[in-house]
Amino acid sequence: MRGLPAGRVKNEAVANIAYHMAEWDPAAAKDWVDQLPAGRARNDAIQRMIWPLSNSDPAIAAEMLESIGGSPQYTHMFSNVTRQWAQHDLEGALKWATGLTGLRAREQAISGLMDQWMQQDLAGATTFALEMPEGSQRRNLLGNLAGQHARQDPEAAINWAVKLAPEDQRHVAGSIISQWAGNDPVAAANYVAKLGAGELQERAVTSVVHAWANLDADAALAWVERFPPGSMRDNSISSLVGTWSHQDPERAESYLKSFPLGPQRDNLVANYVNAVGNNDPLQVIPWLRSIADEQRRNSTIETLARNWIHRDSAAAAAWIAQEPMPAEVRNRLLKSVEAQNRR
Repeated sequence: MRGLPAGRVKNEAVANIAYHMAEWDPAAAKDWVDQLPAGRARNDAIQRMIWPLSNSDPAIAAEMLESIGGSPQYTHMFSNVTRQWAQHDLEGALKWATGLTGLRAREQAISGLMDQWMQQDLAGATTFALEMPEGSQRRNLLGNLAGQHARQDPEAAINWAVKLAPEDQRHVAGSIISQWAGNDPVAAANYVAKLGAGELQERAVTSVVHAWANLDADAALAWVERFPPGSMRDNSISSLVGTWSHQDPERAESYLKSFPLGPQRDNLVANYVNAVGNNDPLQVIPWLRSIADEQRRNSTIETLARNWIHRDSAAAAAWIAQEPMPAEVRNRLLKSVEAQNRR
């Protein structure tokens, strides 16, 4: 080792030695790496050791990882350590994870042990997540917990969700209903219909419709068409047409052909054009022209054209030149064509 010049080859050799030592004698590996001078070689050695140590002695892995954990490129490894550690010592893994001072490292460490925690103590994991400060990790954990609750007892899970604060409800109710509806859309639909009117019910209905449409579009449509006029019905129809637009464009077209003229039809057609037009712009042009509201039609023209310009600027330019549209819209789009051609 001493004969190797400093650099990548030596760093790789040091890391390989550390890895193999960690496999057969974690304590000796730690002692050997501890005496290495600070720098890239030592950091690479610790990084290479983490996986075998996570399986054999996660406490040592955790201690060594903390010594280099301030670097962003290493923070993802905290979840590897706690994931392995929690399988046989959840309490120890949790104590270490919550005691970390670096925000990103702590988030990664908690994320790694959460699956095991939910399996062993769902109530405890839920209490912990609800006591966390507001932020993306709290929202993500609540979403995962909602899925675990739903797998055990979806009706009990949604009963739990409706007791949460409104902000938390937004993060978990949709996840629970989507999973329930994916397994038993009729039961989920019947439950959602009993919820009191409001934002929670509207969100739940949209989740049911989206999941049900993937299983039985006719049944989902029949359910939605029984709704009274209002935002819940409109949003549900929009969800159905959106699903069809991506998965079965012919079905979407068939439904839109018989849809009454008006603002909702314009919105549905615009969403259909945006979804299908990414892959086949020529197919949606007749639908684009059928949007009655001029402002909605022009905004949809711009969206379709800009996506088309990125894929085939010559074909897009030819269409822009002859398609009826306001002069200012045409000029903006032709400038986008010029900019694309200069790249």
